[in-house]
Amino acid sequence: MYSYIFAGCILYISFILVRILIIVIIALYCKDPVREHLIWQPKQVILEGLLFSLFFAGTLWLTKDYPISSGIQILISIFMVALIPSYHYILTPLKYLFLANRYCKHKSLTQFLKEKGYPYNVYVIEGNVTNAYATGVLPFSKTILIGEHLLKNMPPEEVKSILLHEVGHLRHNHLFKLYFLNLILVIASFMLFFIQQKVSFIVQIAIPELLMIAMTGAIIGLLFWYFLGKAQHYFEYQADQYAAKHGGAKCMIRALRTLDILSKGDVSKGGITHPPLTKRIHFIKT
Repeated sequence: MYSYIFAGCILYISFILVRILIIVIIALYCKDPVREHLIWQPKQVILEGLLFSLFFAGTLWLTKDYPISSGIQILISIFMVALIPSYHYILTPLKYLFLANRYCKHKSLTQFLKEKGYPYNVYVIEGNVTNAYATGVLPFSKTILIGEHLLKNMPPEEVKSILLHEVGHLRHNHLFKLYFLNLILVIASFMLFFIQQKVSFIVQIAIPELLMIAMTGAIIGLLFWYFLGKAQHYFEYQADQYAAKHGGAKCMIRALRTLDILSKGDVSKGGITHPPLTKRIHFIKT
């Protein structure tokens, strides 16, 4: 069991290192300080690493160390790996329902959405947060979060455009699609690991097993970066289009430019999950 946990840790660390390497390359290409692109959240990384390692080890333990049929092994594997992306997309949003006293509900913005036929609550994140987020895959957990700093420094009409952008994510079920894509990639990751185990018996003399695991983790990291990045870019364009259609294209463009100023140019640069501002504006206009 401990060897399975250790293997899971190696896979996760390799995955994180590949992501960091990609971010560093992008920062150097854009001639920006690496720190501006690298958003480091140690608690989240450690928690996700532990969960991944435990679920990974549990899946191997149940499917390899017990004499059960291959069909049952596949079902158990799918169930266990489904729990990994579920933490971020399904379980985390529930805290806004059950820990509502920690988040301030914005009544007027919630009412604005309800008048337009959107049954989503808007909660304010206290502190110096200059962004808005859509969260929740389950229908009753769909929520929009907006930063206090953004509310205080953006004109009300532009705030509504930003809200409609987040509504676009929810109406198009972008979070569910990302969850499903994550699930597919996690299952593919497990398949790659099982293939790596079979291959390691053949090439273990030339390549140590730990190095093979690290290489597998690197490949998984590239898969996640490429496919999730492409999907998130497309979803941002689609959400911009939704906000422009229901709140006005000019207002949405102004909101993006204001957001760019408040974020000190982050919107202009774009990144792994968001296209740059010029492309977003061009997409809205066309």
